[in-house]
Amino acid sequence: SLVLFAVLTAIGQAAITRKLEPSGQFVEAGGGRLHVVDLGGPRRDGDAPLVLLHGASGNLEDMRIALGETLAKRWRVILIDRPGQGLSDRPGGADDASPARQAALIHDALGRLGVKRPILVAHSLGGAIASAYALSFPDDVSGLVLVAPTTHPWEGGIAWYYSLATAPVIGPLFAWTCALPVGSLLVSGAAAAVFSPQEAPADYVRRAAIMQVLRPKAFLANA
Repeated sequence: SLVLFAVLTAIGQAAITRKLEPSGQFVEAGGGRLHVVDLGGPRRDGDAPLVLLHGASGNLEDMRIALGETLAKRWRVILIDRPGQGLSDRPGGADDASPARQAALIHDALGRLGVKRPILVAHSLGGAIASAYALSFPDDVSGLVLVAPTTHPWEGGIAWYYSLATAPVIGPLFAWTCALPVGSLLVSGAAAAVFSPQEAPADYVRRAAIMQVLRPKAFLANA
């Protein structure tokens, strides 16, 4: 049965990958590349650009549909796939898991783009990254806007599949066999639960490209 799931994973990953087209540019950072989208917007003197950082299980499309397009009507808005998610590399593997390391990679990429002293707008786990960025590079940030940020421990722990995915041996085995086939059946319900008691935006899973996180490498990086 594991062989069957592995085959289904390979087919599913190929289907997801075929649909992935960069909507921005790739910027060198820490020996890898981060996918960055500059939505443009007004560039008035004195205005700090807004850099939007997505949370767990997501990618920059999540922030684009939530806030990016609207904010870009008034400010310069930059979206980034966090390391290991979307189309961004995770050059250091597990060494790039910490908020401080992800912040350093993002700082490197923004520096190469000439983006100075941005306002970081960060959701959920992105809030930990933005906080680490401000602590590590206090002179290179104009402000933080933290939206439902994950910055402190909370009761209840994390989802079972995160714990399973980070376990030695069994974690990668799960990611390369079961995560995508099983996850594809559960993703719509999971999205509905995240937005509850409100309704998820129409066609959210497709528009936010949520299926990307079920690719084995992205799933392990997310965990």
